[in-house]
Amino acid sequence: MRIIKLVSIFIIIFSILIGIWISRATVELTQGGVYTNILLPLGSQSIKINALRAVHAESPSLQSMQGPVVTYENDKMKLHWHCLNETFLKFYDIDTTSVSFDCLKRTHHFSIYPTPQYSEANYEQATGEIAVIGDLEGNIAFFKDWAQANGIIDTEDNWTFSDNHLVIIGDIVDRGRYVHDLLWYIYELEQKAKAKGGHVHVVIGNHEQYILTGVLSRVEAEHLYATELLMPYTQAFARQSVIGAWLRSKPIIIKLGDTLFVHGGIAKHVVADEWNIDMINEAHWKSLSTDIPSTEHKQVLYQSDSLTRYRGFADANNHKSKEYESAIADTLEHFNVKQIVVGHTFVPEIKGVFDNRVWLTEVDDAKLQSLIIKNNIPYIVTTPSLKENYIDKGKQLRKFNLFNYDDWYALFGGGDFVKTQSEVYEKYFE
Repeated sequence: MRIIKLVSIFIIIFSILIGIWISRATVELTQGGVYTNILLPLGSQSIKINALRAVHAESPSLQSMQGPVVTYENDKMKLHWHCLNETFLKFYDIDTTSVSFDCLKRTHHFSIYPTPQYSEANYEQATGEIAVIGDLEGNIAFFKDWAQANGIIDTEDNWTFSDNHLVIIGDIVDRGRYVHDLLWYIYELEQKAKAKGGHVHVVIGNHEQYILTGVLSRVEAEHLYATELLMPYTQAFARQSVIGAWLRSKPIIIKLGDTLFVHGGIAKHVVADEWNIDMINEAHWKSLSTDIPSTEHKQVLYQSDSLTRYRGFADANNHKSKEYESAIADTLEHFNVKQIVVGHTFVPEIKGVFDNRVWLTEVDDAKLQSLIIKNNIPYIVTTPSLKENYIDKGKQLRKFNLFNYDDWYALFGGGDFVKTQSEVYEKYFE
C-alpha cells in the first residue's frame, strides 16, 4: 500500500513538473494563425516540435488565396479554392476549357489545356537561347521579376522570348506560400510560349517528388492548411487533378542540344549501369504510378545519390580529383553532351566547374545572378532581385496555454500524419 502511495505521489509531482515545463514553451504560428512549431525550453536552447504535422490553426485568419485545385470526378470537373478563411466548390462540364472565380476583390481566370502523358525531353538540336532558373519554391514574385528582366515575358505576362527555351530546373514547390499561384502561372506560360514557337521545360526536382509521393514535411504551413481544407494535399497533386497530371508528365532529365539539365546531378553508377535519357524518364514516369518502386529505380530516381538529390558536382573536394574528372568526361560522352547544368545544392555564386563542363546554378539569396546559354555557351547575367527564401513576416510567438485545446493538439496531434510521412519516405527515399 505504501509503495502505491509513493508511486502516486511521484506521478503527481512528475506531472506537475512536466506541466510547468510545457507552460514555459513558446508557440509559433503563422500570421494567419496556423501552428508551425512548439518550442520547449532546454537550458539556453529549445527543443523544436514540428506542429505542421497537426495541420491545425487557432482562430484562423488567412489573408491569401490558395488554389485553385481543378479535379476530374464522376464525369464532372470540380473547381476548388480557398479565399479568406472560406472554401468554395464549383462544378463544370468535364470538357470545360476555362474556369473562373472571385477572390480578393477580383475575378481569377484559368485556362485548362490537354496534358500529354509524357513531355518531350530529348532534343538533339536546340537552337536559340536557353534561360535557366530553378529552386523557385513558390516564389512567383521573384520569377516574374526575373523573367521580365531577361526578356522572357513583358509586364502583361505575355511570352516575349521568341522561339527560345526556358528551363526550370526543379523545385518549383515546397517551402513557399504561393505554390498554387506559381504552378498555374508556369502552366499557362508554357502554352503562351508554344503559341509563339518557344518552349518552357520543367525538370522534376526532389521537392516535386516529395509532394507527388506524399512527403509533406517541407510544405509551407498556411498553404498546407488551406489546401487540406479543400482535400487531402496529395489528392491536390494526384493524376486526377489538372496540375497534378501536368506535373507528372514532366521529365526528370532533359537534353537540349549539347547541354544536359538535371536538378541534382549524375552519380557514377548512372553511367556504369548504362542508363540513357529515355530509360531514366520512363523509369521516373513508371515510378509515379507504382506503389513500390524497384530498388534499381530508387537508386537512380529517389535516394541520396539519385538525379534529384545528388550533390557530388558541388563538392569542392571532387573538383580537385582526377578520378572525378574522368567520371565527368565519361558522363558527357555517355549522354553525348558538352556540359551539364544543375541546381539543388547551394553555391555562393553561379560557376562552371570541371573546366566549365558542369554549371552550378543554385545561388539562392546570395547573388544577383542567373544563367543564359547562347549558341551552347553559358553566360552569367545579373538579375534584378535576390531569390530569397520565403519568410512569414507576420509570424506570431506566444506562451503555451495549458488550458488551450488547440495548443495541446498542435503539440501531440497528427500522429497518423507522422506515421504516413515516415512510411512514404522510407518507401521511396531511403
